[in-house]
Amino acid sequence: MAYLNPIGPIGANVDMWAGDEIEYFPSKWATEKNNTFTIIEIFERFFKSIIITYAQDLFNRTDIHEPTYWVDFSVYPKKREIVMTPKYYTYTESKDNTRFDWRQLTNYYSLSKFMEDMNLEELIIDYGGFENNFDLTIKYNGEILNGQDTRFFAYDVRMMISDVLETDHWNEEAGGHGVMKLYDKDNAGYLYHSWVERNITKGEPIILKEEDFD
Repeated sequence: MAYLNPIGPIGANVDMWAGDEIEYFPSKWATEKNNTFTIIEIFERFFKSIIITYAQDLFNRTDIHEPTYWVDFSVYPKKREIVMTPKYYTYTESKDNTRFDWRQLTNYYSLSKFMEDMNLEELIIDYGGFENNFDLTIKYNGEILNGQDTRFFAYDVRMMISDVLETDHWNEEAGGHGVMKLYDKDNAGYLYHSWVERNITKGEPIILKEEDFD
């Protein structure tokens, strides 16, 4: 603490995995004035040992739904305190239901041709996107289209969903999921979409004082 007194408070985020494993420990830390501070090796060993000691307790202060989380590790030399705050992702959903003329969309043709060839009255498409990955299942007449054929339609379906939602960013980061129903009669299309928002949530911090090291 005496060494850090002229520098002031420092802090950094330490990435954690599976409760008590350090996945990434930064060498550059931020000061109170947003400057960078390179910690010396003895500090690094000391800070790591503290995190490992309290890691399971920190993990238990998250919602424990995902193995990954991170610790906001801050040192306040004048207060003689170390504050460790666990941070983790939580997810919220909001729904959006839309009716549209699906044969007016740009990428409708491949699905329209499939319905015509198979003499279908409807298609039901379950889909989900997350961090730019996209998966879908196509159902018709009580059957499920096999994976290879489904992949043939993946791009067009994704673009149709983006047209209806008026954005192609809906499956980035936390992503979204839903059901798209297409009917041959009157070109009626229905999209039941759930937007997923990812939020950073803080757990209860652990505050270590001088007497904790006696």
